[in-house]
Amino acid sequence: MESTCVVPASEPASTPKKEQTKLPIFKVTKPGVKRGPRKLPKALQRPVRSAGKVSPVKIKADGLVDARDPPSYLVPAVKRNATESPLLRLDASIRKKIWEYAMGGLTIEIKARKVQTAEESAPATPTSNTGSAYYGKVSHHGPKRTQPKTAFRLPEVSRSIYEETATLGYSTNQFAFVGEVDTKFGREDGPDGALEGWCRELVPAQINAVKSIRPHWHDLQEYVNKSNMRAFKQLFPHLKQIRVPSRAVNCNAKWPCRGDPMRKHLRQQAKGRISALVKRQEGDDVEVVFSGV
Repeated sequence: MESTCVVPASEPASTPKKEQTKLPIFKVTKPGVKRGPRKLPKALQRPVRSAGKVSPVKIKADGLVDARDPPSYLVPAVKRNATESPLLRLDASIRKKIWEYAMGGLTIEIKARKVQTAEESAPATPTSNTGSAYYGKVSHHGPKRTQPKTAFRLPEVSRSIYEETATLGYSTNQFAFVGEVDTKFGREDGPDGALEGWCRELVPAQINAVKSIRPHWHDLQEYVNKSNMRAFKQLFPHLKQIRVPSRAVNCNAKWPCRGDPMRKHLRQQAKGRISALVKRQEGDDVEVVFSGV
């Protein structure tokens, strides 16, 4: 006799209840009601100077601002930065590497300010003196979106950072004097006097901080042809590197054609002559670097 197995009917699955989404509660502000200013933490509040009290700026003999003796109303902020700032509490050697990474490693083109444009007005150099006859721009030949960011205004953050970075923008970058001259037909290549004119607008500490320059090729050719021309170290006493443009080498080699079999040999001879003369004029401690050759 066969036995039948009765399987109990499965109960229908209960449908989950729909969760009610809570709408965010917005605080309705009546029209005409003004909110008060947001109160910032004490560390972010700007110190307020006493009314009617003037704190004169002290300038040192090298032309930099003396930031060692702050005014009385800035003393609490200076002490708080020294003890609470995670950046300023780092070791001095680590901070130096951070400053050099943020401000250095760039080539800055110095040009004569002929026509005022938005590009020339921007503070793109370690100094943002808009009244200067010269302006600087970070050398960049790619698309604008890949243009390197600069931190040349870092010394303006605080007095402590100013003491450590006041001349770092001059000592860690190369300054190129490209020499574009404005004419009625546009811009033409030629020396614009920026090599000497720009020096006259710097303070002694900034001049002494410059370590690397790239003169205009025409200025460098005049430097090579005239043995009595004064050395670049008379303009920048602590100069360590001179970068020679490719056109200066070609000019010294009498402009050899690209198909000339002697082109490489003539350029090598020209580089040897330029290097020997620079070493004789500037000293053996100055490095001669040939760019684009």
